[in-house]
Amino acid sequence: RGYISTGLAGNEERANNLKCRSYYAIHTNAGPSTAKGVTALYQSWSGFSLRRRAKSKLMATELCKAIASMGRINRGAVVGKKQSDGREYFGDLRVPEMASTILEIEFHTNLESTTWIVKNPAKIGIKIAQAIAKIEKLFKMYPATVIAKDGLAVRSGAGVVYEKLRTLKYGTEVTVYGEKLNGLVTWCRIHPTEDEWVSKKFLK
Repeated sequence: RGYISTGLAGNEERANNLKCRSYYAIHTNAGPSTAKGVTALYQSWSGFSLRRRAKSKLMATELCKAIASMGRINRGAVVGKKQSDGREYFGDLRVPEMASTILEIEFHTNLESTTWIVKNPAKIGIKIAQAIAKIEKLFKMYPATVIAKDGLAVRSGAGVVYEKLRTLKYGTEVTVYGEKLNGLVTWCRIHPTEDEWVSKKFLK
């Protein structure tokens, strides 16, 4: 369940009332006339659950990658500004009762960036929509335990052809953030933002 709004007020509470799974605030940035690039802010306040913070960072990271794939500078995902008590400063990160991110597509204070935005609204929208679909599909988180007696290889992709990053010992507890089928084997992503995958058959 969800909705799209172009208004500036009441969106956070509306999302809360609808019990949305995620909250995406899409903005343009302001800064020096020479500033360029895409960035996104994510939730990091310790009062939020680990799941929420991890998903928020994933949302920010993937949206930045999506816009950067259109030839823009990727300034990266960054933590949002904080209040004196450590809580999120921006309402779009503080008020929603779910994972949220603020995407700053480009700088409207830069003439070239503004021209690019005006000329490419449909393409930008498609990239954002594709990234959101990927995020929501990936982020199905649940706990699991390694049951491979000789250890379980962590790979850089969903398949045995990918580089082996390390080995997890028997009994290691992990969090699964998403699944992908490769042939007849289901692979599990065990990192919220990085490509770290293990075979599901060795998890319980």
